[in-house]
Amino acid sequence: EGYDLVIVSRYKDNAKSEDDSLLTRLANYAFTNIVNILFGGHYTDAGVIYRAFKKELITSLRLDQNKNEAFEYLLSIRAAKKRLKIAEIPGDEPGRIGDNYSRAWPGFFGRIRGGLLVLRCIIKELARW
Repeated sequence: EGYDLVIVSRYKDNAKSEDDSLLTRLANYAFTNIVNILFGGHYTDAGVIYRAFKKELITSLRLDQNKNEAFEYLLSIRAAKKRLKIAEIPGDEPGRIGDNYSRAWPGFFGRIRGGLLVLRCIIKELARW
């Protein structure tokens, strides 16, 4: 339908994430709202990986040049900054098997490390504006 980016949101309408803990739900809510406020997004879930887009978007938003970044947030931020046509559809997320956040930093510390990577991504994108 002409969208540049389609996101399957864990928080739109009646969708749910069986994978969320209180910490991850609050972090997702906070980071999504920060992205919306600072970059003009209209997301319900800026950090979900379930997305569809043309491969050209990777190079046009220069996402291929950013290693070790919070890819999902970086894509959300740059798409909002470029005012791309974005759609969100609701989708449930089943629970994970094991702890996939970080092999080097498992559990709680892996989630904290992930949050710090998102904050770094947001700050770097603010500086690039």
